[in-house]
Amino acid sequence: MKTWCTALAALLLAALPVWAHFLWIVPDKPGDDKATAQVFFSDTLKPDNPELLAKVSKTELFFRGPRGAAEELKWTEAKEAYQLSVPGTGPYEVGGVCRYGVAQRGNDEPFLLMYYPKAYLGTLSKASPPLFFKGWEKLPLEIIPAGPATGVFQVAWQGKPLPDAEVVVVTPGQEKGPELKTNKEGVFTVEVKEAGNYGIRVKYVEPKTGELDGKQYKEVRHYATLVMSIAPAKP
Repeated sequence: MKTWCTALAALLLAALPVWAHFLWIVPDKPGDDKATAQVFFSDTLKPDNPELLAKVSKTELFFRGPRGAAEELKWTEAKEAYQLSVPGTGPYEVGGVCRYGVAQRGNDEPFLLMYYPKAYLGTLSKASPPLFFKGWEKLPLEIIPAGPATGVFQVAWQGKPLPDAEVVVVTPGQEKGPELKTNKEGVFTVEVKEAGNYGIRVKYVEPKTGELDGKQYKEVRHYATLVMSIAPAKP
């Protein structure tokens, strides 16, 4: 009986969604002018279980360059992640929208999960297009850098600053970094101690009911991620 119950519990746990995972776009090499990246579903900036890729396979990807016009972007499936490549050397801003679906956790009300990954491919500098540091209408929830290497960011929801938002930072070489909160202008600052890819994620819960694929939901949970290469300021 004990063995049967253990097996049943394992089966039920395996059927649950992976709550600590998020959708990331990660440049292959920090600061590299080659505009290539990996897209995967993980709780760090490294690919996780390849079986999870199927859950985000319908993500809509797009990019914009100096001209500002957004263009659709395709990916190819690899062993551990999706691979994407933008023609040229960049820099480019790449974003995505993923409607994960309706989920439920324990006795909580069912909710709709939405993911908005974003990354910068190529080397950012003071000469980079100013539009890279402004809101992008294609991303309802977004993390916007104040500049190419300042460590200052703003969280925006529907184009407006989002105050008191909980932010988690993944620093180079670490699986988890500091947890921060945005101020009343939606702004927060990341301490940059070493050069590399910094990953940032933020959550916003929208009190909105609806139905998707025959499933009712009571709220929408939005998650935005951002990956960009940052280096410490020179003394």
